[in-house]
Amino acid sequence: MSGSDIKSRRQTHEKQRAELEVVLASEVFRRAPGLVRTLTYLCEKYFQGDVAALNEYSIAVEGLGRKPDFEPHEDSIVRVNLRALRKRLP
Repeated sequence: MSGSDIKSRRQTHEKQRAELEVVLASEVFRRAPGLVRTLTYLCEKYFQGDVAALNEYSIAVEGLGRKPDFEPHEDSIVRVNLRALRKRLP
């Protein structure tokens, strides 16, 4: 990857981060800290190029601060948050 490609990618991520901040500051997210954490975690993984590592467990433990013994079949927080995000995002 050339220097201009890296610079272009960096600028794109900076713009995307700025857009994320606008979304997170919107009325829709103002009183939804769990959704803010979820969306921020997902976007940061995307910015890092690490979307392949995303799964329900990693979102719960790394993104939402659940304990390492998190059991997705017993705690639906990730599914609930992702459904709520889909409803709130245009």
